Amino acid sequence: MPEKETPEKMTPPNPPPFKLILGSSSMSRRQLLAEMGYQFTLMSADIDEKGIRMEKPEELVMALAEAKADAIISKLQITDYKNDIEPTLLITADQVVVYEGVIREKPSSKDEARLFVKGYSGSHTSTVGSVLVTNLKTGVRRGAWDKAEIEEGDVLHVAGGLLLENPLISRFVEEVLILGSASMSRRQILAEMGYQFTLMIADIDEKGIRREKPEELVMALAEAKVVVHEGVILEKPSNKDEARLFIKGYSGSHASTVGSVLVTNLKTGIRRGAWDKAEVYFHDIPDEVIEELIEEGFVLNVAGGLLLEHPLTSRFVEAVVSFFLHVGAADSVMGLPKELTEKLIQFQEAL
Repeated sequence: MPEKETPEKMTPPNPPPFKLILGSSSMSRRQLLAEMGYQFTLMSADIDEKGIRMEKPEELVMALAEAKADAIISKLQITDYKNDIEPTLLITADQVVVYEGVIREKPSSKDEARLFVKGYSGSHTSTVGSVLVTNLKTGVRRGAWDKAEIEEGDVLHVAGGLLLENPLISRFVEEVLILGSASMSRRQILAEMGYQFTLMIADIDEKGIRREKPEELVMALAEAKVVVHEGVILEKPSNKDEARLFIKGYSGSHASTVGSVLVTNLKTGIRRGAWDKAEVYFHDIPDEVIEELIEEGFVLNVAGGLLLEHPLTSRFVEAVVSFFLHVGAADSVMGLPKELTEKLIQFQEAL
């Protein structure tokens, strides 16, 4: 298995005198920030990036970072952040590629992506990226841009730095860890544990696999997480109305999460897995907060509509207690119990 990275110079104060929100849907940015040792919550801006145009790439990435910050702040109850004793910092970022003097953003189709990548082959390009940090307590913002030139034989020597991370190629690497999950939270947790990994998504019909007991269900689905509320297993809500019903049920009450982890050694075929359970206790959740969560849409993609790490949700959590009486076991609720995962990985390494 890959060596853990523990870069001491990048480790922030423990705990830092602030909270962090990463305003990005980028998997790479989440992994990088987690590798730096920070804990953070996630929000996505969902802006129309094509509607913001600048001639210079440096101006464009700064304008997009500003627009993302404005969009996220508009979703928050900003007065609460201004009144908090501990400041919350919002990080937004953007990046474009400049090739032969032309700004390139995300390709709009497979044909355009193919055209882009073929153009880089045997050539060079540059990336221009921005980072903007907004203090939600004071309103003060600071940002800057950075530029990197990518020459032949550098990142492009391994096909844009992409193929090495693709499981179709990774079989030729001596050791590799694959996370088989589309969950943003699990990616964040595994990165926080210090592991480097590649991603694959199972894309199965979870509704087609049924068990009476939640522990049996999550092991059959592994890896998976379900929410249990008043004895009923709640999976991902099928629509906004069901999500609203789920979250209102948690208000002033409590719910359980049951999650599983399965580690398979692809060389030996040996599998080891286990489940974990956590109890989450809630304060009353205001209706307007529930509606914000519903409209944002992230809760539609998680079991029971329960997104514990979301800034709109986390402030109404009274306590979290795991099955093994670990108080504050948020990683279990987020779908990847750190202690359990570590033990299962270590077991495979010992074989």
